[in-house]
Amino acid sequence: AFSFWELAQISKDYPSRRVSIFKDIDRSGGPTWSQISSECLKMIQGVTTRISEHMHPSAGQQASIQPGQVQSLPRMGIPPKEEPVFLKSPPPSSKLELVEERVGSFARSYGNNPPPANGNPIVQNSKYYLEQARIKLLTPEQQEVISPAHIRSTFKAYLIHFLHIPYLGYPFRQTFARRIRSIAFGQPFSQVVTIVDAIDTLTNMATASIKEDDYGRVAKDVPIILKTFAMTYQSLERLTSSLQPHWTDVEFEEGQRQPEDVQATLAALRHGLAELVKDFGGFAGEIGLEEKDIRAARAIAGPQLEMIEK
Repeated sequence: AFSFWELAQISKDYPSRRVSIFKDIDRSGGPTWSQISSECLKMIQGVTTRISEHMHPSAGQQASIQPGQVQSLPRMGIPPKEEPVFLKSPPPSSKLELVEERVGSFARSYGNNPPPANGNPIVQNSKYYLEQARIKLLTPEQQEVISPAHIRSTFKAYLIHFLHIPYLGYPFRQTFARRIRSIAFGQPFSQVVTIVDAIDTLTNMATASIKEDDYGRVAKDVPIILKTFAMTYQSLERLTSSLQPHWTDVEFEEGQRQPEDVQATLAALRHGLAELVKDFGGFAGEIGLEEKDIRAARAIAGPQLEMIEK
């Protein structure tokens, strides 16, 4: 994070160091500008990537284990024998022993193959008598009070009341700002400051390169920079407009859909697009900028571009 902050300061206030970056083309791993722009673009593109993964999760993330589909581990030993392991008891020699054998055989067969609950008359009769007792002993109001739906709604009402308590309930709220921050800027620690520094670095270096980049390397990268800025802006706009507040966010209001972190990022992107269009829009064809990209950038920059051009 500190390195991106330092780059943002250099790109803004230190012309001599900017020039040295533009001229350093023999460094191991490629020209210094190429390495800087690659890292900055990677940091900014991470916003779009995280938003896309949240809005369109992969099939692997959506898959859930269904009952009966759990794959067992491979058998490592010899399977157990299917036949009985105990010696067969001798045949009964009296009527009492015969009765005992038949009762035991019936009990074992019932335990090994119990009838389904729906077909068991004992279970059905028990449910019927319990339902009749509930109807006869309880009034309709009392039956409503002990119904599962009423218990759930009562519990939720108490929970929402608890969430409204300023100091006790706040840690348990999933606020809109907190969710936006974790989705767009990473978690557990937000990268918004580093992302804004990366945007400012690319903007300042690109605009300064018109006079200071003798090799013209930066101009070749302007199209990808402009497209990345526009795509990131559009992704953030879609996320903030489509994300639904969590039910625990009891104090959410529609005017809170763009928290401070989002506003700072969008402002940096608008400023960057306005500067790029102003400085490179006149020779878009020579550096590979398409007309549709220029139009999209102008639509985002809006009034800020008009003020800069004046």
